[in-house]
Parts: sequence; C-alpha cells; structure tokens
Amino acid sequence: MVDRRGFLGLTLALVLVAGISGADEPRTEAVFNGKDLAGLAPCVKNQKNNWVVVSAVKLDPAAETKLIGEGAGGQADSVLLNTASGTDLATAKRYGDCAVHAEFMLAKKSDSGLFLHGLYQLQIGDSFGLPDDKMSEGECGGISWTSKPKTNACLAPGQWQTIDIVFRAPQFDAKGKKTAKARFVKVTLNGKVIQENADVDEPTGGGLEEPESATGPLVIQGMEGTVAYRNVRVSQNPKQ
Repeated sequence: MVDRRGFLGLTLALVLVAGISGADEPRTEAVFNGKDLAGLAPCVKNQKNNWVVVSAVKLDPAAETKLIGEGAGGQADSVLLNTASGTDLATAKRYGDCAVHAEFMLAKKSDSGLFLHGLYQLQIGDSFGLPDDKMSEGECGGISWTSKPKTNACLAPGQWQTIDIVFRAPQFDAKGKKTAKARFVKVTLNGKVIQENADVDEPTGGGLEEPESATGPLVIQGMEGTVAYRNVRVSQNPKQ
C-alpha cells in the first residue's frame, strides 16, 4: 500500500528542486577571483596595464589623490587596484539581462566607471559632498549623457562603497532590428536608489567599439585614475 503522505511529500520536494534549478533562474559568478586577472582582459592591448591584486587598500596619507595597496591578495575578498590611469578591463564572458554587484573605493578626485555590455556607462567617481542640485550625468551614479542620479549617495574618499545594478539588455528581432532599448532598471548606491527605469538610446561613448547586441561584457574603467574594486559579481537572468 502506498503511503499517500510520503508520496505527496516527495512530489512537493521534486517540484521545489525543479524550480530552484530551473534554467531561467539567476546564476551568480565572481568577475574577479581574488588571485589574478584571469577572465579579465585589457581593452586596449598596447595601453599600460596598472591593475594589481592586493589584500587591502587605503588612502595614501601623504596624498589623498592616491590609494595604497597592501599584501598580495589570494582570497575571495581581495582587491583589484588600479594604481594609476591605464587600461580598462573587460570580462571574457558576455551577459544579457544581468544584475551587477560591486564594492569600490575611490581616492580624492578619482574617476572610474562600469560599462554594461561594454557600451553603457554608469559613472563611478568622487562626488562626495556635492549638493543634489549640482549632480549631473557625469557624477557618481550617473548614466553618461542619459540620466543624473536622483540623489548624491557617494561616500567620502577612502571608504568602501557598494553599488548594485539591475540591467535589461537591448532586444532585437530576427532581422537584427532593435525593438527595445537598453535599460538600467534599478541602481542602488550605498543603500539608496539613484536610478530607476532609465532607458539608454544608444552607447554612451568611451566604451568598446562594437555595435549594440543582445549580450556584451562588463567593462571596468581604469583609464581615468586610481580606483579599487572587490566582490564584483554578475547574476544572469535576474528577476525584474
């Protein structure tokens, strides 16, 4: 005789497992392994690469426009430090709809950025203390030429900051015609929502020289000055 309660319990468990392991569920992966630049490549081959792996980073007490790295890394929470203006780094993997999490530290007056699909820039820079009415698309959390942040959520140089981005890739029909623009669905900086449903008409400039497509790499800007990143993760197919 079949134990009905046991049968129903097993059925429910199988349904839950199927749901958890579904192909359309988010898949999170680290962009930076904490040890080396595996999976990341300079965007310009002949441009100097000033990115190094360190264990910790802090402001240079002798010069607030610089960051100092300590240690040789090797841990999951190690730091990717750009010691001076140099090359941008692009992931070898390409993503469609995605969510990006990153922690960053800036020196005073430092500037960087994250390019979704290598084409659409979200500004990362020292905007600490700037009043909201003085914020522009070029300040921290702004989308270049597109949308200024709702508020200035930038912390002081030398502090670790957190940014979370939910991004919807542009969409194309079978003939390659764009049917939907790229969109920053939500951007949260240090716990404050600074962008919502911001459509991007076209590439914002300064990124990769390639056409818009349904997938693209994440590019970390290093050509504008000293900056450090850690815990950079991408989740594919996020719930939007």
